[in-house]
Amino acid sequence: LDAGLAKYMAVKGTIILMDPNTGAILAMASRPTYNLNTRENIAENGFDFATQAIYEPGSTFKIISIAGALDQGLVQPGTQVFCHHARYHVGSVKVPDHHPYGMLSVEQILAKSSNIGSYKVALQLGRKKYFNYLRAFGFGAKTNVLMAGESAGVVNDTGNPTDFSRLSYGYAVSVTPLQVACAYSAIANGGTLMEPQLLKSVMANNGAIIQNFKPKPVRRVIKESTALKMRRALATVVDIKGTARRAKVPGYL
Repeated sequence: LDAGLAKYMAVKGTIILMDPNTGAILAMASRPTYNLNTRENIAENGFDFATQAIYEPGSTFKIISIAGALDQGLVQPGTQVFCHHARYHVGSVKVPDHHPYGMLSVEQILAKSSNIGSYKVALQLGRKKYFNYLRAFGFGAKTNVLMAGESAGVVNDTGNPTDFSRLSYGYAVSVTPLQVACAYSAIANGGTLMEPQLLKSVMANNGAIIQNFKPKPVRRVIKESTALKMRRALATVVDIKGTARRAKVPGYL
């Protein structure tokens, strides 16, 4: 985390390592921080970026429209979508894109991170079902992690077509980093949103276990078959033709 902040000259940030199958938070850190032993500088740096900061997630949010449409059987990974030529304009809605992609498959929409593609898939899903999936993935609500001051984020269904278009590729919405980690964990584990857990157990001084914390499923978000399709599609994002090639971890597909 410190190396990343230094490299990109960032002021604040967070890193979260989470077991998608159990919801266990294996590691979580925020910067800036304070001395947890002495609490020195807690007034200035006590803000926990992982659970309290809200931000517009951008393209990481495209999982909502794609997963929802796949789950409803409206599209398949190979379904072709015309993504126009870097700009889509219909009525009052204008959606820009990074490149003139033309035809892309649904899987390629994720790999190339096409704003237009994500929006057109969201239109097929429809606003009502889109918001149902958005909230099912845990956005707009606290995760119930055992930390004080957690934010629920900001999710508003304004009914405005332009707001909906922006929402489909991660804007006009605010989320916490932990919410994003939980949502992606649901895709990784087969489609179930898990409550994040910081504690495995509470023990007395003599070693006796006072309380155990078991994995706590919140709800099924998408079908297991949908989660598999999403994992395969998301793997293409870090592939040689994807937009996040430097995020590929050796040994993981």
